[in-house]
Amino acid sequence: MCDGRWLMRDKKILTVNEEEVLDQVQTRAAALVKKAGIVLPHRFPVVKVR
Repeated sequence: MCDGRWLMRDKKILTVNEEEVLDQVQTRAAALVKKAGIVLPHRFPVVKVR
């Protein structure tokens, strides 16, 4: 609780849409990798938290 507002309850963040943030992160990370010309081998696991 901060300034009288619940920020988290029962281990769930109430002030941020976590799914939306994770989707944006995936999109932006892919764009950065492409722009940088980085090619990652397939041996690296991709972790998607859902």
